[in-house]
Amino acid sequence: MLAVLFGNPGRSFYANEVIALAQSGTGAVQRELAALSGTGLLTVTKQGNQKHLFDNSMLSHARTVAAKLANQLTVTETATWHKLQKLSKVV
Repeated sequence: MLAVLFGNPGRSFYANEVIALAQSGTGAVQRELAALSGTGLLTVTKQGNQKHLFDNSMLSHARTVAAKLANQLTVTETATWHKLQKLSKVV
């Protein structure tokens, strides 16, 4: 199922299409789709009675990189602030 969803970047699928392509049981695929949606790697939207699935892995990766950069910036700012505090005590 993962190969179907993430092996076709930029393509969206209907849940029934994923079930057929994955050649797996409906319940098992539905549970996996719910789990992937819960992690943010997959976006599920309803169109009528059907679920439309979008691969969010690039968006998720971009968010992770942005969070790491923001964290690094915070660490750098904190270190700089501590250095300035020490310098102000010396003067």
